[in-house]
Amino acid sequence: MNNHLSFEVTDWKEIVRLSLKLSKLIRENSFSPDLIIGILKGGAVVSRIVSDFLGKELFTLKISFYEGIGQTGETTITQELNADVADKKVVIVDDIVDKGDTLALAFNYFQKKGAEEIRTGVLHRKPWTDFNPDFWVKETEKWVVYPWEHFEFLRLGNKKLNSNLGTKNKKRLKRAMQKVKAKIQEFSDM
Repeated sequence: MNNHLSFEVTDWKEIVRLSLKLSKLIRENSFSPDLIIGILKGGAVVSRIVSDFLGKELFTLKISFYEGIGQTGETTITQELNADVADKKVVIVDDIVDKGDTLALAFNYFQKKGAEEIRTGVLHRKPWTDFNPDFWVKETEKWVVYPWEHFEFLRLGNKKLNSNLGTKNKKRLKRAMQKVKAKIQEFSDM
């Protein structure tokens, strides 16, 4: 992992495309889950698309982790699952795996709940992760900015610009913020 901030700003079209690729990877692997488990908040949209494509029931588990751009907090389950997973095959779906704490916590949670078989899938995988998902679409070292977090990114980015970030990282952050604003503007002009 490098100390230089670099960003990949995504849009809704790309998310649908990547989510469909993830769905196909799961299906082509001959794994037929009983349930799709979306990790909230980041995996909400992705898991909904995967659930729809595979025709499987969707449930969610909320795990809180990130505190801001380039900052992390303790990984905790903040909303329990409202489904019985005992003796069921499940796929845990999230947007990204970075260090891997979120997926590891979810995986262990479902093991304890008696799931028969557990697989994991994400859109983006960081090369330094400690938890390798079974299914992933794209590997990146960049900070991925998803369309469902554009406004949050701008709020956090403005705060980060006033910190001791360094000149190059501030320039990179400003460029990413400009891209996010352009993505938002596309929808505003509709």
